[in-house]
Amino acid sequence: MPKCENRTLIYKKLSEYRNIVLENDSLIRALDFLKDQDEISPSQYSRIDELEKIIIPEAIKKEKAAKEEIDKYINRTKTETTLSPFSLSIIELRYFSALEWPDVAAALYSTAWSNATKTEKASYMNRIFKQHSRTLSAIEKHMPL
Repeated sequence: MPKCENRTLIYKKLSEYRNIVLENDSLIRALDFLKDQDEISPSQYSRIDELEKIIIPEAIKKEKAAKEEIDKYINRTKTETTLSPFSLSIIELRYFSALEWPDVAAALYSTAWSNATKTEKASYMNRIFKQHSRTLSAIEKHMPL
């Protein structure tokens, strides 16, 4: 995990967003599980209805609003500085796709990652963490105080 001793505002917002994504995914999986049951009780029908009509739509609105706020800062940063595709991919994979760090590395380095030694993987992770930190700092500079 990257070192972020002083949790910056953008780091907090991205982490909150990632948690929202994970919670929403959990809600959707719970709904799918309930719908896949052979026999559904009246209380389960009520829960399905509540999830479909109230809980999940509200959760999606919350996710969308958080994403729009983050996008605003990222877009402002992109117009005022240069964020590399690598930097944006790290943010996308870690926070928007809610991947764990090794999965981010595997997505970014694909074949090289799967064939890498433990030392090489550590080097890839270190590279990702450094770029992650630089990217957060760049975005943070373009956020209002």
